[in-house]
Amino acid sequence: MVEKLLEAIPEFKLIEDIELREMCLECWLRGIDLGEWTFEEALEIPFTLEIETRVTLVEHTRGVTLLADAMAGVINQLAQDDLKVNHQYVIAGALLHDVGKLLEFGKGDCGFTKSRIGRYLRHPITGVWLAMTVGLPVKIAHMIGSHAFEGDRTPRTPEAIIIHQADFTWFNALKKEFK
Repeated sequence: MVEKLLEAIPEFKLIEDIELREMCLECWLRGIDLGEWTFEEALEIPFTLEIETRVTLVEHTRGVTLLADAMAGVINQLAQDDLKVNHQYVIAGALLHDVGKLLEFGKGDCGFTKSRIGRYLRHPITGVWLAMTVGLPVKIAHMIGSHAFEGDRTPRTPEAIIIHQADFTWFNALKKEFK
């Protein structure tokens, strides 16, 4: 299933550290398994239940990852050495920022809905749990946990700020209220 996931989300290959890449892949695969999704179903999960959209979780993840990758690249190109961000961690954080939705969302009679877990825990919390269970660094778990409003009262690292901004840039650009 790793090959299928790499095909669906080729941005995993942007992580040059093989061990880090494998942990990120394992995090997604564990989420698919614990969420009781088939791989094909996981590809169809919407990225949000808050607005009507045809954008899937996979497409959203790819978009946020590419935005965050570009943002980190610009910052590292122009910033002084003591202000540079961990580019590999930014990519990992972007790939995993919504991985908890694999547990938050479920299959209902009328389509996608909140799962039993999702009625109690939002995806930043379940995402942190998934990340920690596969041994990812706490700095990456921090990006996952602080990317949404749950992180608004938590100091964000520069890497977490990038993930937060890339995620909300993507989300807000897709809203239909101005179209």
